[in-house]
Amino acid sequence: MMNDLYTFDNSEAAARESYVAICLAYDKILRRLELSYVKAKGSVGSMGGSESHEFLLPCDTVGEDTVLVCQSCHAAINAELQSDGTEPSCQECSSKNSTSGRAIEIAHAFLLDKKYSAQFSAEFTSPDGKPHPLQMGCFGIGVTRLISAAVEVLSSSEEIRWPRAIAPYLVCVISPKAGSKEALAVGPLPEILSQQLSELPHMDDEIVLDDRQDLTIGKRLMDAKKSGYPAIVVIGKTAAEDVPKFEVRFRHDPNLVLSLTSSDLLDFFRAQEVLLSGIGTVALRGS
Repeated sequence: MMNDLYTFDNSEAAARESYVAICLAYDKILRRLELSYVKAKGSVGSMGGSESHEFLLPCDTVGEDTVLVCQSCHAAINAELQSDGTEPSCQECSSKNSTSGRAIEIAHAFLLDKKYSAQFSAEFTSPDGKPHPLQMGCFGIGVTRLISAAVEVLSSSEEIRWPRAIAPYLVCVISPKAGSKEALAVGPLPEILSQQLSELPHMDDEIVLDDRQDLTIGKRLMDAKKSGYPAIVVIGKTAAEDVPKFEVRFRHDPNLVLSLTSSDLLDFFRAQEVLLSGIGTVALRGS
């Protein structure tokens, strides 16, 4: 599935403004997804026009494009623009200090000028009453490709790691195994805690309770990691103590495990509008 966009402007300057604005929108989308990406100068190819940029996710395993990134000014280009048989040099600063890597293209922008509008008589009328070809731009971001590429570059061999913004749920709550002393001690607490979390302003429909109580906590924890939930709350042995505490794990930092009381847990998630981006957990770890 592609999200395509075409722009039509009455001057080269206005067309470039549209081009820059949409490229910035792609930047915002990829930053919101917390993805490390490269915006590289690309070939206009058969599409034509005067300028083109590609948005790519570095990926040495399945990347179909090769990107050169200047280590001096950080400008990037698709390697297909580099002349064969010559030493790579930056088109912006002429530095020959560049790195090369494979990447997956997820979005593309073209400044088409008048190539198609002139052919099809797509015109506007200026104040003097004369017709002029429209200045065009063409843009596309691969929605399904973006999802699969994000999972490819973020995940490990053991687990999926979703970008937080498109994770199926933000938090998975794992209840004790049926018949265990923890299950007897906590009673309906898993359901109550899940409901309390879902009532937080930014957590509506973001909580899933894994109540497959015939399975061990360990088995469900493994399943939760494979599913890629950004945060996992485990109601285990420490939940049966006089002051119940819950184990909290995070996708962005597998080595970080917090032990929080019910009120601390709710306060922790309540305080973070940028939930699970790492800001709150790092601050808490260092406090």
